[in-house]
Amino acid sequence: MGYLLFNNETDDIYARTIPHRAIGVVYDPAMEKYGNYVPSTLSRCYDALIFIDETMALHPLHLHPDKKKLPETFPFDV
Repeated sequence: MGYLLFNNETDDIYARTIPHRAIGVVYDPAMEKYGNYVPSTLSRCYDALIFIDETMALHPLHLHPDKKKLPETFPFDV
């Protein structure tokens, strides 16, 4: 794991615009050539970045919704 803190002293170092994977992009190899990256100047977009080289999948919570109400995510099959 590593991190970068951006401040006035480091702004010049990270002032170059680079392609950066957009937040919320779901990886699909077939769509990768169309671009999941946006041009970003990291020190202008973020206060800090954290790099985590090992992650684990999330598991859904076991919720018991009220069947008499529409779910908050309606329409839920999209």
